[in-house]
Amino acid sequence: MKKIPYNKQYIDDDDIQAVIRGLKSDFLTTGPNSEAFENKLKDYCQSKFAAVCSSGTSALEIIIKCLNLKKNDVIVSSAISFIAGANATILNNLKVKFCDVDTSSGNMNLNFLENILKTEKNVKVVMPVHLAGEIVNLEKLSQMSKFYDFKIIEDACHALGGSYNTEDQKNIKIGSCKHSDAAVFSFHPIKSITTGEGGAITTNNKDWYDKFKLLRSHGVTRDENLFKNKKLSYTKFGETKLLNKWYYEMHDLSHNFRITDFQCALGISQLKKIDFFIKKRGDIASKYFELFSKVERDLVQFPSCNKNYLHAYHLFIVFIKFNKLKGGRAKLMRDLENKGIQTQVNYIPIYYHPFYRKMFGKLDLSGCKSFYNKCLSLPIYPSMKFEDVEYVVNSLVSLIKKNKIKDT
Repeated sequence: MKKIPYNKQYIDDDDIQAVIRGLKSDFLTTGPNSEAFENKLKDYCQSKFAAVCSSGTSALEIIIKCLNLKKNDVIVSSAISFIAGANATILNNLKVKFCDVDTSSGNMNLNFLENILKTEKNVKVVMPVHLAGEIVNLEKLSQMSKFYDFKIIEDACHALGGSYNTEDQKNIKIGSCKHSDAAVFSFHPIKSITTGEGGAITTNNKDWYDKFKLLRSHGVTRDENLFKNKKLSYTKFGETKLLNKWYYEMHDLSHNFRITDFQCALGISQLKKIDFFIKKRGDIASKYFELFSKVERDLVQFPSCNKNYLHAYHLFIVFIKFNKLKGGRAKLMRDLENKGIQTQVNYIPIYYHPFYRKMFGKLDLSGCKSFYNKCLSLPIYPSMKFEDVEYVVNSLVSLIKKNKIKDT
């Protein structure tokens, strides 16, 4: 029986050799590969700065702290997302406000967002999520940010390798921060590229970049330019130099969010292949569309995609009327699993989780509810074969027809 995961990493011999070289080097934790990975990442994304860390989640937590927000300040984010962004907000002692989503894309509903901005005066940050790799309208969001005075932190964990066009510019890379203040990435195994676990931010703000580097390593620095007392000397110990190589200062309270140097060696190797990865994912998505175009339209539908955007296809989401099937989504997913096909639900609305239910009570965001009730993520990954796509489509359509509740 076939075994088709819903997503998986792509690792080749070049990646393996890169990690081996990293393990044989003098540096296992932060070293030359870390800096090289950051430089290649900022060049690829077309941003001024990039900084890497231990995960996409830690990147979110650190960059939020870089903003120096106050206790009652609010961050608005999509409720159709993984919990990381909301958790990072709470862990920074800030308030999170959930924005409803567009039912056709699952991305932040900017009309709903504007209603929040009109009534909530403490919104300091909006954190759009590029769900599945489909890009939020950043140009419009940037215009809103100027009017309502908030910062934009892109949760771009699904979208590395994606790009978008505007009327006056083509191929704007996600991570360039052309229409945002920072972007956050994840290098989890099923993302566009992987370092095992890992994350990064890109930004054009040097102050944020410097503080991010400080906070990812206990709030400690050896950078003389950041020392509070630059005239410090130790002549009483018989030392004549102004500052000593062993000297360091802690400027802020933080944790160890560093990534290892051999992980960054893997990141460098993976980044060389990112355009190949994005093309392969796009080819697989096109094959899905081709095959589904031959079946009845009411069986399977799709989220909307902006043709001016290069979708990263981290996920391939379809819409199914589960309330018309015997056993609903749970039975369909079990039946697919029995055929060797793994599927996933992306995502349970964050406010459905017990922790957030206690905080918010019963929220009623109709777009989130609608999207969640009809979404299913099908397998997509660079090494997936077209014959596997055919197997998934044929199996799914067959099971939908078999379990479809007859109209009475």
